[in-house]
Amino acid sequence: MKLSSIELPNVEAIYDYAFSGCVNLTSVEIGESLKTIGVYSFMNCEKLAGLELPASLTSIVKFTFSGCADGFTITAPAGSYAAEYATTYNIPLIIK
Repeated sequence: MKLSSIELPNVEAIYDYAFSGCVNLTSVEIGESLKTIGVYSFMNCEKLAGLELPASLTSIVKFTFSGCADGFTITAPAGSYAAEYATTYNIPLIIK
């Protein structure tokens, strides 16, 4: 796929395999309403170096970021579900 960037300002869920295989995806802007990210949603997004995830997020399925860029980083609020997820799965974390 040739998709390189996307803005998702008002979504509550990113479903299973939504951007899987988007090897040119480098930028995803996510709004504050996101609650769920499904399995393999960003699998093999080889150029995606990181995501900023909102405090509203309550579910991220394991393997969501499998195959993303080396050094893939999650940016999230301290104490948020996204921060816990990053810590649990040894994904580099930046607290915002």
